[in-house]
Amino acid sequence: MNNSLFAGSSEIFYTGKVLYSDMLIRFSFVNQYNPLEEDLLYIFNPLELRDFTTGLLCGISSADLMPCAFKCVITLKPQELTEAFRHQLLFTKKDLKRWEQLNMLLIDNMEK
Repeated sequence: MNNSLFAGSSEIFYTGKVLYSDMLIRFSFVNQYNPLEEDLLYIFNPLELRDFTTGLLCGISSADLMPCAFKCVITLKPQELTEAFRHQLLFTKKDLKRWEQLNMLLIDNMEK
């Protein structure tokens, strides 16, 4: 995983496994230098060929040791850091509703 979207880019190397099911594909990543650091990436199993898909990256934050989740864009081509690309990474109400219905992401402290 090359983390080049941030001002101070860094490289972190992970090993892992991929598990396929009818609806989801789960990637399990473990940091090669710190085996306690594990991240899970879930994407919906694509039914058609696409240039990209979105997914949910879940793990434990190293900042406060609390669970965290990030929306991800998975693509084979490097992406330009544009406003449109940033917008793709925001949670939408549709995303939240879908993930809640599937028990993939539950949020209980949202402002109304």
